[in-house]
Amino acid sequence: MWKVIANRIRANEDIVDAYSPTGHDYLHFSRDDFEKDLRGVGFTEVDVLTSYDPITIVAPEAQQARERMLWYVRNAYGLTPPGGGADDTELLSWVDSLLTANLRYSGQDFAGLASVPEPVRSNGTLTVYESATGWTAELPRLALVAIATKSA
Repeated sequence: MWKVIANRIRANEDIVDAYSPTGHDYLHFSRDDFEKDLRGVGFTEVDVLTSYDPITIVAPEAQQARERMLWYVRNAYGLTPPGGGADDTELLSWVDSLLTANLRYSGQDFAGLASVPEPVRSNGTLTVYESATGWTAELPRLALVAIATKSA
């Protein structure tokens, strides 16, 4: 039996492709595409699930957690504002507005996912909330995970 796992990150076209020097001009597949493609190459009993796969950063203060998350996203994807040349405050503000405008989930997207914290579930985008370990900045992501069987 083979297990097939794949991520599907939302808003790559609107954020990473548009504002990263390397771009991200890749088609992302849907749940139906995933199942159809696996069945098309001989997998049976295909089950495509949604998994909650957030990026989280914990810090002693709320503002610190948010800033660290914004720097992480900016640096991980090489995001550069149009015209470049922004100071750090402008840059973080730009990344923050980019994320909150383009990376947004609804309550329906989180249906059946008990691991989504209530503040994130309510907000649907980058959220900072107090947790047992400090202030948590959480960027929600959903991943499609397929489990399928293929006989040898």
